[in-house]
Amino acid sequence: MDKHQVVTQARVLFGKRLDELEQHILSVQQSANQESKSSMGDKYETGRAMAHNEVFMLRTQLENLGQELRKFEATDFTVTREECTAGSLVQTGNGWFLLSAALGKVTVSGRVVMCISLDSPLGRALAGKKKGELFLVNGREGRVLEVS
Repeated sequence: MDKHQVVTQARVLFGKRLDELEQHILSVQQSANQESKSSMGDKYETGRAMAHNEVFMLRTQLENLGQELRKFEATDFTVTREECTAGSLVQTGNGWFLLSAALGKVTVSGRVVMCISLDSPLGRALAGKKKGELFLVNGREGRVLEVS
C-alpha cells in the first residue's frame, strides 16, 4: 500500500466533505429565507428556529472537520518509523489504518484504509507498537502486520 496515495486521497476527501458541509449550510439558509417570504406567524417562527438549529449543528460539524484537517496537515507523513506513531500507515489483521486524524474511510486501489486519530481507542492501542506485536482494543486482540 502506497502511503502517499492514501494521504492524497484523504486530502481529497477532506476537501469534498468541507465543500458539502458549506453547500448544505447555504442551502438551509436559503430555504429559511424563502420560508420567511411566504409564511407568517407561528409557522414562520418555528421554521426559522429549526433552520437556525440546523445551521448551528452544521457549523459545529464544519468546525470539527476543520480541526481534524489541521491535525492532519500538521502530521509528517514522510517519516517512516518502526513503531506506530502519527503519520504511520499500519496494516493489522483487521485492515489498514492511517494514524493521523479522524476522517474515516478512504479507498485507494480498491482497498479501504481507515484514517483514525491517535486519540481513538484503536489509535491509543496501536501507539508505539512495532511489526509483529500484539495490541488489545475493546477486549479484542490484534497484531501489527506492517508499519510504514
